[in-house]
Amino acid sequence: MAEDIERKLIPEQIRRALSLTLTLIAAILYAGILGNAVVRSALEEDPVFSDNMLRAAGFLSGLVGSVVSAGFAKSQPPVSVQMTNTYPMGGRTLTARHSLNPPSLVRRNLVGLASLIGLYPSTRPVPRSSTPEEGPPSEETPPAREPLSIAVWIALLYFAVYFLVGISAFFVTIWHDGAPEIVVNSGWVWLGTVISSAYSFLGLNAGE
Repeated sequence: MAEDIERKLIPEQIRRALSLTLTLIAAILYAGILGNAVVRSALEEDPVFSDNMLRAAGFLSGLVGSVVSAGFAKSQPPVSVQMTNTYPMGGRTLTARHSLNPPSLVRRNLVGLASLIGLYPSTRPVPRSSTPEEGPPSEETPPAREPLSIAVWIALLYFAVYFLVGISAFFVTIWHDGAPEIVVNSGWVWLGTVISSAYSFLGLNAGE
């Protein structure tokens, strides 16, 4: 009841817009603060960072990683292939049919991430033809897929920022002796969140 009242007070469009705005701001700050720290750590001998940058990098590393993991966990599980059969006409023994295949693993996870951050992804498969082809029951006509939507591309960009900046911090942590605390902490936080994201990506956290 309380959730229904909250949804009436705050329309879905506003909630999605707010979620998208906050998520993108966090990603930009994450790339700016931690990316700057990684570059300075690789180029400078003894870079100095303020305590506020240290706290912000740790917070943003956990936040962005959690969003990616939760977005992958939000992806819909694969469904059985849906078949449509037509009865033989004109005395023919052949049956015409076509199949609607579920989206790929990568697409499902990106759709889940896009939905979580407040976008409206599309997963509708596009059939190749409205007229099914005739053939033996063992044959299927694979449908064409619509191209990735803008929402899914944004989700892919979000993941790319998270992965590239995080793995850079982790590599600097491993290979650079005496790396600054801001990079070390963020690198290990990234490692933890990327493992969690991998479990979610593969569906290993599902209850099936």
